[in-house]
Amino acid sequence: MRTTKVRFRIHFFNALFFMPTVVRAIMPMDARFSRLMGEKSPRWRNQLRLEWAVYIVFCAVLLLINWKHFLLYVVIPHQYAAWGIITMNLLQHDGCDEQSTFNHSRNFIGKAINWFAFNNGFHTIHHMEPGLHWSLLPAAHAERVAPFIHPNLNRTSLPGYLWSTFFMPHGRKRYDGTPLVLPPEGPDEDWISPTLAQGVPREAFAET
Repeated sequence: MRTTKVRFRIHFFNALFFMPTVVRAIMPMDARFSRLMGEKSPRWRNQLRLEWAVYIVFCAVLLLINWKHFLLYVVIPHQYAAWGIITMNLLQHDGCDEQSTFNHSRNFIGKAINWFAFNNGFHTIHHMEPGLHWSLLPAAHAERVAPFIHPNLNRTSLPGYLWSTFFMPHGRKRYDGTPLVLPPEGPDEDWISPTLAQGVPREAFAET
């Protein structure tokens, strides 16, 4: 999912093609994870199969009822949502310092966007504590992130950031305003845990 996978000189194209670029690495890894999990936990595998079956039947019924409405109200919104949720990673991490404790993520702290997105704009605290309820993110951000993060990584306006970054010349920069120099593109990191990849006893996976 790293943002350096897209390297167009015109930054707008990086936003446009980020999703189809990274999905080529995401889908094979997800399939591998599903296979390994299914081998370790039959209940997990059966749940996945059930969900796929329900989804396929649901889509087939809608397709038979009205294929035009299915395309307009299901397929296109679904693809847009997938593009948007993945591309958001580019907005939140491009030009940031992945080794830093706080400066690894960009936050969009405006009230309007966070009202619609359930405070998803508070991204640094999400990485620090992924399970924290969305309603608690603003207060946690104010206490644990805002005093320590670089001020450029707290953006009040998402539209303003989009305009200055993707539609203005030389918009792709590091979080501190310096030019972004892309490193050599190396291989993808294997995010699947060694215990799962090497095999662990089935008993280690709870069946409840």
